[in-house]
Amino acid sequence: MGKLRILVVEDNPAHQEIITMYLKRVGDFEIVYARDGMDGEVKCQALHPDLVLMDMRMPVMDGWEATRKIKGMFPNLPVIAVTTSVMEHETRETLAAGCRAIITKPILFPMFRETICKFISCPPDLAAA
Repeated sequence: MGKLRILVVEDNPAHQEIITMYLKRVGDFEIVYARDGMDGEVKCQALHPDLVLMDMRMPVMDGWEATRKIKGMFPNLPVIAVTTSVMEHETRETLAAGCRAIITKPILFPMFRETICKFISCPPDLAAA
């Protein structure tokens, strides 16, 4: 069995770097990046990731539309929103689009780890022991 593949759909290189650093602290994953929702949809279709981390506000195709399209192809694929959009109506729209959880920016590692580990197998958190 190979590494779990995580698709990170994020247009901001600084946020990509933070997410990568956190993912490396959680486990040994294959991490693939998409620069916008359209690129995320294409890479999801080609690579069949185990988990998608989706920014919601991006150029070309936003995360809401990309999530709806991805969930149309892969209904059981967990998509987690990683967003600054925390207003109540945006939260409802995010969940309605198909995201299974929301991680808010700025990203805090304990919440990040706890959220993604609900959807994929993570090794024990040695830092918490």
